Amino acid sequence: MLGNNVDEGFWAIDFANGHPNTTDDIRHYFNAYVPALPSAAVEALLEAYPEDAPAPPFSLPPGFPWCQTVRAANITCGAQERRVAAMLGDTVFDAARLFMARGWAKQGLKAYSYRFDATPLSLPLNYQFPQERWFSTHGVEMSYSLGLPPDYVAGNPNTVPVRDVPGHVALSRDMVSRMIAFVHTLDPNPPNARHVERVKWPAYNISNPANLIWDATDSVTQIEVQKDNYRSEGRQIWIDNQLAVMYGVP
Repeated sequence: MLGNNVDEGFWAIDFANGHPNTTDDIRHYFNAYVPALPSAAVEALLEAYPEDAPAPPFSLPPGFPWCQTVRAANITCGAQERRVAAMLGDTVFDAARLFMARGWAKQGLKAYSYRFDATPLSLPLNYQFPQERWFSTHGVEMSYSLGLPPDYVAGNPNTVPVRDVPGHVALSRDMVSRMIAFVHTLDPNPPNARHVERVKWPAYNISNPANLIWDATDSVTQIEVQKDNYRSEGRQIWIDNQLAVMYGVP
């Protein structure tokens, strides 16, 4: 079992303290943080992630006034920050998950791939938890997958509590039930489980790759299977350049 959150890139860009405003800023950003990445790959990435493409937070509707929202909470927002967040989320997390899921499936191993799309925050942002400002970013699923009581604050300051609303509580129960089933039987589809939505999670298939999507509104869960074919060009560029990204090998 493997997966990632839909807005992982916000954590990555925040970690690197980058707030780019122009395309040249993005070039300088990658030259500084990934110096082994060939300039041709950087230019290919800029084409694969154009300025007008959908960008994080993917957990919220397109056109959501994200910069205005975070600035209202006194958080810096660069004009190109969402674009770079899409790139970094893919290279650090999403492309890596795709690479591993493909690799296991090619070896005949059953792999179950997921994407966590739910956002535990509420608007306007009150910035109670460090990760809260980045919507469905790195680590926000931990309270859900552990089945922690709603609004329970764990010892890790980056762990955002499960929202105390019916949809999110049910989502947490679904995640816990499926993970327990996987540990026990290597199949995350427990028969007749009381807290599991009737959505069959398929094993990863090279010819028909798909993820289980864990999402919820305040009132209901939104669990479904979606094709794993988004941002295909960009993710493949990152996969092809992983030695440069991870180990500094051109």
